[in-house]
Amino acid sequence: MKKWENVARGISFMFIIISLNHLGKIGTSFWLSTLYSIILFFGVSFILSKTHFLQKPVTNKIGWLTLIASFIFIEVLFYIF
Repeated sequence: MKKWENVARGISFMFIIISLNHLGKIGTSFWLSTLYSIILFFGVSFILSKTHFLQKPVTNKIGWLTLIASFIFIEVLFYIF
């Protein structure tokens, strides 16, 4: 059994990686993008660890399905915009 926190952390990692890629496309420097992603990573991890709803257990099947569906959704949103 996993916690919803782990699923949300995986979703936030994917969002950070994709946004880092798009920041490079608009001309932001690599170091500024890296600093942004590190600060965002630690901030999101702190917030996720404090959210009580995300501390509930979830089965592996539901967790992986949610993670994969969110990856596809995020990719489509970044592709459209």
